[in-house]
Amino acid sequence: MLEQEELITSISFGVNGKKYESAIKDHHHHLICNVCGSIEEFQNTGIEVLKLEVCKEHNFLMKSHLLQIHGICQECQQKNQY
Repeated sequence: MLEQEELITSISFGVNGKKYESAIKDHHHHLICNVCGSIEEFQNTGIEVLKLEVCKEHNFLMKSHLLQIHGICQECQQKNQY
């Protein structure tokens, strides 16, 4: 119901399940640790500019996008858990 009213959004994180976020948050992307499952949000102006350039080059009307980068977080790297 909250999703239908656009108060929250759901994001699938594969084996880490589905997470919910406030729909009024600023646009952001996610770094997802394959070892511990931590999720870190980040913003990057360069990515935002690049996505618009790609859409323009392909004459593509973007309605939404989602960027998830999967890897190993700093803490797990320090523990050599990979």
